[in-house]
Amino acid sequence: AGGVGDGTTTNRTTPTRVGTAATWTGHVATGYHTCALPADGAVWCWGNNASGQLGDGTTTGRTTPAQVAVPS
Repeated sequence: AGGVGDGTTTNRTTPTRVGTAATWTGHVATGYHTCALPADGAVWCWGNNASGQLGDGTTTGRTTPAQVAVPS
């Protein structure tokens, strides 16, 4: 469902560059979606979003990183 984040739904057995951020400082991955933090502290998520688990205000699955609005 796009959990790799490279714009495809292809399973990968080797590391794959995700997004355009030069430096991801951390990430959390499940079997269906992933969220990551670039150096600027924003939150980006991708993958299955059927129940809104990506936190982007939609239920649209993402095959590439989408920035998540973090409450202030």
